Amino acid sequence: MNLKQLSLAALASMALFACSNDESLGGSDENGTPKAVYMKLEGISASAVNGRSTDAPTEGGNHTVTVSDVAVIFYQDGGNITDIEEITSADDKKWKALVDPESGDGYRFVVGHKADKVMVIGNYQNLKEKTDIEGKVVENQPISGVTDFQIPLSSQNVAGTGTDETTKACVTLHGDAPMTKKVGEKAPEDNDYDVYEAHVDITPIISRVEIKSLGCVFNKQDEGTAGTPTEHLYTSVTVKGIGMVDYYNMGTLGKDYTTQMVTNTTSNPDGLIYDPEHASVPEGGYKFCGGENASWGWSYDMIGASNGITLTSGDVSSGSVTKYVGANAETQTQNEFQTFAYNFFPKGEIANVRVWVEAQKESESAKKSFVVTANFKDKEDGGTVVEPQAGNIYQFDYLFNETVPGVWDKDQKVVYVKVTVKKWTITTVYPDFH
Repeated sequence: MNLKQLSLAALASMALFACSNDESLGGSDENGTPKAVYMKLEGISASAVNGRSTDAPTEGGNHTVTVSDVAVIFYQDGGNITDIEEITSADDKKWKALVDPESGDGYRFVVGHKADKVMVIGNYQNLKEKTDIEGKVVENQPISGVTDFQIPLSSQNVAGTGTDETTKACVTLHGDAPMTKKVGEKAPEDNDYDVYEAHVDITPIISRVEIKSLGCVFNKQDEGTAGTPTEHLYTSVTVKGIGMVDYYNMGTLGKDYTTQMVTNTTSNPDGLIYDPEHASVPEGGYKFCGGENASWGWSYDMIGASNGITLTSGDVSSGSVTKYVGANAETQTQNEFQTFAYNFFPKGEIANVRVWVEAQKESESAKKSFVVTANFKDKEDGGTVVEPQAGNIYQFDYLFNETVPGVWDKDQKVVYVKVTVKKWTITTVYPDFH
């Protein structure tokens, strides 16, 4: 697989060469011959972490999965961990040996003779900081404790401080593979050693949605009437909050997803959008809807609480469209270098995206309404509901007609988003509203 394929398919390929002879190489097992392992990573770029709710859109050359560190875990299939190695990009010598094409055969270290499989976890340091997985990654402990460890979604949507980084830099990647002997071949540097190899593809454990823009079409017309619209319902629609709902809050490296956060929950009585792991409402929280229909959501820190994002009707006779792009809510200017982004565990349908708006008429008070995705389909017209896959990005313009906003009904979704799936790259999709 070449570098271009690696970037588009969101796979980081690792080649391992394991060798053995009668010498003692310092492996972890007292009995049996240790194995010297040569490891190489391809298609990797180093970067730091980023904020959660707004992010750089996946455009141009920004398709490559970013990995800043790895944990390499050797183990006996169905048994215990034998050896563990953590390598970060801060360790210049080791990281260069891993990722530099000119660094020879790669990084060499020694593992116990019982090891017959290898697991690789990308961006492991972030996972250690946000969870207790380190207590499971222990020599002589069962590998199942790592595979079945419950990972909260919050660890895959990490808040950061930079302006140019991406949340994709914090996403956990995972893969494993058996080590197999290559008959008739010898190790590159140790000619007396038999050669073993393993090819591990590490892929993101999450899916991702990126909302390129928010927009309202002010072109209301009587049902069945053809021609240019001549009237409209509202003079403006102000977006007050946006969030991902109906998502699974826990997942595992083995892709077992549990603990779904439902839209109708009494544990959030104020109806504020905020991180479920916060014990209290964070500063900048947004009211989605109160009382029985209170909702969880990830994006509580995107839109200015006082102003929101106002989409105006403009020249309604021409069926005008007003869009908001980006994250600069204070000035409400468009920013093509930012998008609303959410990482989620891919189980069932794609996670729901809800927008709270206040629709304004000329002489009446603003009407609080909601615009909500129902599902995502694979074609613009018709098609079937997409079941999300790990490592895929689903990108679309959140563009709705002014007739769509209405009172939130948790049992009736009103937005149908059409989606074409590609691997970890920009995919334009088209919303259909009813």
